[in-house]
Amino acid sequence: MRTIEHEGEVAGSILVFEHEKTPEINFWTSSKFWGKGITTSAVDAFLAEYTKRPLLAHVVQDNLGSIKVLERRGFKLVGTEDVFSNSRAEVVTENVMQLD
Repeated sequence: MRTIEHEGEVAGSILVFEHEKTPEINFWTSSKFWGKGITTSAVDAFLAEYTKRPLLAHVVQDNLGSIKVLERRGFKLVGTEDVFSNSRAEVVTENVMQLD
């Protein structure tokens, strides 16, 4: 787990956890820092350090920014899942993406 910082301020976090025996990356950035390349830089640095593959990611289908970050790093769509989102209090469809 790593903290994403920008100019001494916490901007978000990034981590890997085991999901059904396959590592999965998860990241979050405060909307205050969107559109500044901070998440992209954090994911690049993390992937350079964490090299175990395959690596999964689940991302809600309407989170186009995160999908773009993952696709540009080589993640490919391998499926979808309908899951309950606590933050949205509803069922959402997530893209399941994988980096080989």
